[in-house]
Amino acid sequence: MDGSAGASGDPGRIKLSLHHQNGELKVSILKCSMLMAPGCDALPNPIVKINIKPSAKRNLYKRKTDVIKKTSNPEFGPKACFTYDVSNIDIESSDRCLEVGVWDCHFKRQTLIGGVVLGKESSGSARSHWMDALSSCGHRVTRWHILEGHSEHNVFLNDHQSSVELPDQPVSGSG
Repeated sequence: MDGSAGASGDPGRIKLSLHHQNGELKVSILKCSMLMAPGCDALPNPIVKINIKPSAKRNLYKRKTDVIKKTSNPEFGPKACFTYDVSNIDIESSDRCLEVGVWDCHFKRQTLIGGVVLGKESSGSARSHWMDALSSCGHRVTRWHILEGHSEHNVFLNDHQSSVELPDQPVSGSG
């Protein structure tokens, strides 16, 4: 998959790179394409949030990118590379996963555009990306993923609200 147009109605795509070696998991959010802001004709102001689950400490593994203003095709720079120390957890456990959510930030409100969950219990390219990264012997594994939108069956949304109010926060990016 190259990030080009696909099935009509999907909320967009995300390109991720995973690198697992010596007790570290590096997650790079490279870019998104064809993002559609839910219920809005305006261009989205995307932010990507990631989390390793389950986690004994709720916020230990949460990370997020900067907001990039008014674009359906954001590219994230080196600041969107996150390193996790996974030496103290069983990263290969069947219930361990990486949640990735793409959110639209408008007027102090974040609305979920879509997400993907990578792990052993995932299916398709999300599962193969996770498994290939864990067995890659230190090589970077990069793939495109189609985002899952809001639905009752979306595992990502089962633990999240689809829209949240935010306090003032800095917004950066191309404008």
